[in-house]
Amino acid sequence: MTGAVTVAATATATAATGSRPLPGSRRAPFAATLLLAGLAAVCAAVVPAPAAGRDADARLRLGVRCDAPPFSYVDVPNGGTCDAAVLAANEPRGYMVDLCVQALKRLGRRYDFIPVTAKTRLASLAGTREDAAAGKGESGGTVDILCEPTTINLTRIDGGYGFSQIVFLSGTSYLYRPDVAVARGSGRIDIRYLRGTTAEGPANELKSRLQHRFGTESKAAIEVSGVDSHHEGVGQVCSGKIAYYVGDKDILAAMARRTTGCKALPSNVFFSIEPYAVAVSPARPDLLVQLQGAIYHLFSDGTVRAIFHANFGRDAQMSPLLEAMMKIAALPE
Repeated sequence: MTGAVTVAATATATAATGSRPLPGSRRAPFAATLLLAGLAAVCAAVVPAPAAGRDADARLRLGVRCDAPPFSYVDVPNGGTCDAAVLAANEPRGYMVDLCVQALKRLGRRYDFIPVTAKTRLASLAGTREDAAAGKGESGGTVDILCEPTTINLTRIDGGYGFSQIVFLSGTSYLYRPDVAVARGSGRIDIRYLRGTTAEGPANELKSRLQHRFGTESKAAIEVSGVDSHHEGVGQVCSGKIAYYVGDKDILAAMARRTTGCKALPSNVFFSIEPYAVAVSPARPDLLVQLQGAIYHLFSDGTVRAIFHANFGRDAQMSPLLEAMMKIAALPE
């Protein structure tokens, strides 16, 4: 890979059906970009001391995905089932997995990998602060930490989930087949997204833009629906079964490259900026504080940059927005 496809501050839209921009696509305001980059430093944390007592010996349960390269993935043949047996035989890889592992090594913690999906991941963090106060934190859910590309947003924060500082910035876009997504103004156009993710809204926004492009006289039937895995969605658009598959661009581009004979292309249109963070069980506020401190150290000593290049390529270039986030998160002594 010669360059990362992370969202750029000045990304301009290119039409999925040709070279004309889709209606509503726009250049991101510079001030807003800087403000979002500054959010990376919002969750300031005390540098943790190693855990003590019984908890220091407890193995942490890390939720990982098999279908989200280059952030959290396992090479499962033909997108097959990802279960405990697969994880026991294949070490999970990816930017988010590596970041979690390095942070926990810094804390001297042991861990096990637990398979989750986009649909089940947040439910796997079940447990409350009341559980922790009652000493039930260890059994409040099936995982303690999510080491996969989870977007941090206000809805999830208000839902009680704990998040680290922002550790990556991606953007919602789509894959398309130029030979399938031709604007004929007739026939059926299928748009898919991964259930359990923030891509549903952008998928419906893409539908609205296409309806506007075709006009009110168009006979095209545009349908939006979800799929259960990236393997399914990417496979459908690569084969030409559907016209568009919406998701985080870094994941879509990586999966298209990994799919033999795939003719789908990643669009340059961005619907949103997706800030990733490490999600922690609400039953483990103590673990969240420790993890935040360890991650800041990884930013400051250059480990996170090394993780980026290990997963995106030695010569990969960060977007200006991601570069700004990296510099802000690298705290001084």
